[in-house]
Amino acid sequence: MYGADYLVRVQAKNGSFYRSIGAPGAGKLAKDRGTSPEQKSYRIKVSKDSSWRNDPVKDSWRSYQSSYRSGAGMAIAALALASTDSILGDYSAKEYLKAAENAFNFLEKENPRMTNDGKENILDDYCALSAATGLPRSM
Repeated sequence: MYGADYLVRVQAKNGSFYRSIGAPGAGKLAKDRGTSPEQKSYRIKVSKDSSWRNDPVKDSWRSYQSSYRSGAGMAIAALALASTDSILGDYSAKEYLKAAENAFNFLEKENPRMTNDGKENILDDYCALSAATGLPRSM
């Protein structure tokens, strides 16, 4: 349930789940934690003027949230499963299920816009199917 609690905490309001929660500094203190966009350690230089391709758009919500293929599908399935367990963490079964349903409903509308090319592929389909099949069992 520790993992399910974490997933509820990192869910974006009316959205999916935050991609990255960073804690800079030696102390890794809670007060220093914050969300950050997708970390891309690779870049392709496209000209002499030092412009780079594949830089995250830092003001876009899409750079901060997970799509089906980047973990949200499995997170939804895990939350749906957690809602059926008799042992609970910091949240009620209803709260785990609500988090799963909210993320699923959001991604059903927004997932294509969160992909690298605007098109869903078989990996998105598989992760969405895993999420969707977990939800009815919990209802």
